[in-house]
Amino acid sequence: MKTFKKIILMIIVLLCLVVGNVVIIDPYFHYHKPLKFIKYFMDNNQQRYMNDGIVKNFDYNAVITGTSMTENFKSSQFDEIFKTNSIKVPFSGASYKEIDDIIEIALKNNKSIKYVFRGLDYNLFNSESEKMSYNSYPDYLYDNNIFNDYKYVLSKGSFFQCLINIFSSFLNDKKINFDEYSSWRNKEKGKKVVLRLSKRLEIK
Repeated sequence: MKTFKKIILMIIVLLCLVVGNVVIIDPYFHYHKPLKFIKYFMDNNQQRYMNDGIVKNFDYNAVITGTSMTENFKSSQFDEIFKTNSIKVPFSGASYKEIDDIIEIALKNNKSIKYVFRGLDYNLFNSESEKMSYNSYPDYLYDNNIFNDYKYVLSKGSFFQCLINIFSSFLNDKKINFDEYSSWRNKEKGKKVVLRLSKRLEIK
């Protein structure tokens, strides 16, 4: 019986460590803005996990958003032109509803917004207003229901993301900014690449 109690106690302690780690570091900014002593790794593949927390908890007065067509926009250039402090929250392969939702969340949580710079993809003009591009979505990060936050605080992905952030801070890795977040920094770019991938129209 003592052994069983020790095992239960160890499990509780481990769960508390995992949950506490995720809540304090908060890798997806669900509860608070970034801690100054942590260098957060903002992965391009985690837009739908991070963007809600970014618009709710960061300090900003301008928003850049849209589909992947806006991923390479530089917030620093926008700030230089419009004298703002902007965030960039694009969604690769997004529908208009997804973009509408994040703008509404931003406007609801931040009364200081001066500008919203939104991409308007012409191929989405006739899409259904309620269409979502992804069937699986981290809705528990977008609602205000604390009872489903267990999906976040007990997630293996969240815990490992915390560890990555901690190691990055010790290694003094460069902090990713909104020029680089969700950009195609690991892909080929430039005139030669565009010309190589383009096809000429044959006029008959």
